[in-house]
Amino acid sequence: MELKTQIVEEIKSLIQTHGTDWKCGFNRLNGMPSNPITGATYTGFNALWLGLMGIQYAATFNQWKKAGYKIRKGSKSIKISRPSVSKKIGEDGKEETKTWFRPYSVFSSECIINFDTPPAFQNETQACQELDDLLLVGGTEIRTSQDGRAFYDIKGDYISLPPVEAYTATQFSTATQVRYGTEMHEKGHEMGKYFDAFKKKFDRAKEELVAEIFASMACIGKVQNRMQPENAQYLGGWLKGIKDDETYLVDAVDQAFDRLNLLTEMAASRKAA
Repeated sequence: MELKTQIVEEIKSLIQTHGTDWKCGFNRLNGMPSNPITGATYTGFNALWLGLMGIQYAATFNQWKKAGYKIRKGSKSIKISRPSVSKKIGEDGKEETKTWFRPYSVFSSECIINFDTPPAFQNETQACQELDDLLLVGGTEIRTSQDGRAFYDIKGDYISLPPVEAYTATQFSTATQVRYGTEMHEKGHEMGKYFDAFKKKFDRAKEELVAEIFASMACIGKVQNRMQPENAQYLGGWLKGIKDDETYLVDAVDQAFDRLNLLTEMAASRKAA
């Protein structure tokens, strides 16, 4: 698939996913995507493509290697393009210049072991030890992504989160609420691995509902007193694509409760050990 086609498809996907009033409460990028080894800033379609994926830093395999970094085993490269120029003398005796773009591969800084950059923001959050402890229950690896993305990787069984400095307040939530809402959302995804329904048939829309309900319930009484407007907006965004089926949402709530109850039990066992 051509780079432009990939970008168009990604834009369509983002519109379908986030075409609501929901706002992301953390700074995904500290600036234009750039190459941390050469210091060059990506431009044009490369900048757009990397930016759509939330990638702040990317370099080629050889560039990372020469700089002394190691790429995590199993990491996947990203295709971008660079211009190539050829010159020849035409039949009329004049020089002709032809420019075309050829693909090449880069690796995000998220694939790099021990890559770190100075934080571009002040930490506006306040730590909640109870939620910090819950995040670590089960021993799943927690990675900090300088690219600013938050997700649970099913195959790798790890959670990737933005640095704490990247979380900012929104219209309705403090930076602390945004931080722990994000962390617990991804923890909610991770807890699904203990249940057959998660393994047998993966329903993306329902999974997002479950994780967001899980996050809201986990944070209530700790960093918030009720479901935040952002929680409702996020849930509403996923529910828009679902037909009027009350049992769908009820099942999502049940799954969220089951995951949170299991996490609570695991945390209690961990303290007793």
